[in-house]
Amino acid sequence: MRSIFEEIILNLSKLLDIDMHVDELGNCTLLVDDKIEVTLEYDDTSEKLLIFTPLNEIPPGKFRENVLIFSLKENNDLNFLFTLGYIESENMLAMSYTQDIDKLNNEELMDILNNFNITATFLYDSISQGTIPMIDDTSTNKPFNLK
Repeated sequence: MRSIFEEIILNLSKLLDIDMHVDELGNCTLLVDDKIEVTLEYDDTSEKLLIFTPLNEIPPGKFRENVLIFSLKENNDLNFLFTLGYIESENMLAMSYTQDIDKLNNEELMDILNNFNITATFLYDSISQGTIPMIDDTSTNKPFNLK
């Protein structure tokens, strides 16, 4: 009998018309545009689906500082669906998304994956080119309404 995660991967495989399977670690990894590895993982203790990708290595210095400031601001934006993080051991920016598995249907998962891949590719390309996506400093979405 298949697990709920294996069923999700099987359904995604059919919808995307690509061969997908759960590996020996219990994950499924997709290669997006031959440059970004997106891993789907199921946490059976919390019953959540985790979508994760390491994005770019960020060299030390002012650029890294600016990328991390950008990441913190995006994480604070309620309209930004994903979470940006930093893997210190690899000097790498990463992006993740977590969703309760019981609240997820195929259509929603396809939308999430599509948005995740578009966002990951945009961030990867921007940072690879040494640029940081523009942040709207006029946003009223500031913690505690600070100005």
